[in-house]
Order: sequence, then structure tokens, then C-alpha cells
Amino acid sequence: MGFIAGVSCGIVLRHALIGSTDVRRVCGGLLGWLSRHPVDRLLPVVTSGQWVWDTDRGDFDRQRSTAVPPALHGVFREEPRHLDLRWARSESELDLRHSRFRDAVAELAPAISACTQSHRVSG
Repeated sequence: MGFIAGVSCGIVLRHALIGSTDVRRVCGGLLGWLSRHPVDRLLPVVTSGQWVWDTDRGDFDRQRSTAVPPALHGVFREEPRHLDLRWARSESELDLRHSRFRDAVAELAPAISACTQSHRVSG
């Protein structure tokens, strides 16, 4: 099963990043986080599997979306903003000279930076 890594308020779901197949652990982490934060603060990062949104149902296609943990089914009203990094698996050298990777980092950086700053202020 493919998974996403979620970036939100400085939190990267580590077990998702390393490709954990422990669905209960991933879902438990997501459900716990979602109980304390609005879903629009989650930036899913697709690293493997399929991400299929069913516009008619207003939810992920549960059969075909292998990158989406069950905890995210029924959570969004419309397809969430997400970052698709599946292409990066086939790249041998990823650094900031790689324009596509640089664009991905530029999209992730504000989410991580803003949350890091809020943690400093509140923590």
C-alpha cells in the first residue's frame, strides 16, 4: 500500500514517510492530529500509490486510492491541495538545482516555516 506524508504545523508523519504498512498506526496518528487541528492545515504529500478523487462522491475513490489512508476518507469536502512527489522516486539526484524538486520544496517550505514560527511563539 502506498502512503502519503502529511506536513502540517511542523509535523511530518514519519511512519508515512518511511512507507509504513501499519495502517492502524498511520490512521491513529492522523485521527489524533485531526481531532486537534482543522483539516485544511494538512498538506498531503503523495510519495507512492494512487491518489484518486471522485468528484461525484466528493471523496477519495476508496478502491483506487492506495496512497490515501482510510482516516482521510470522508474528511474533505473537495479535493485537498496536495503535493505529488511520486515522480521523485525515479530521480537519482534531487537537490535544489533540480527545478521540479526546487518547486516542491518551495511549496512545502511555507507550511513548515509558518508552523515552526508559531511553535516558537506559543512554546
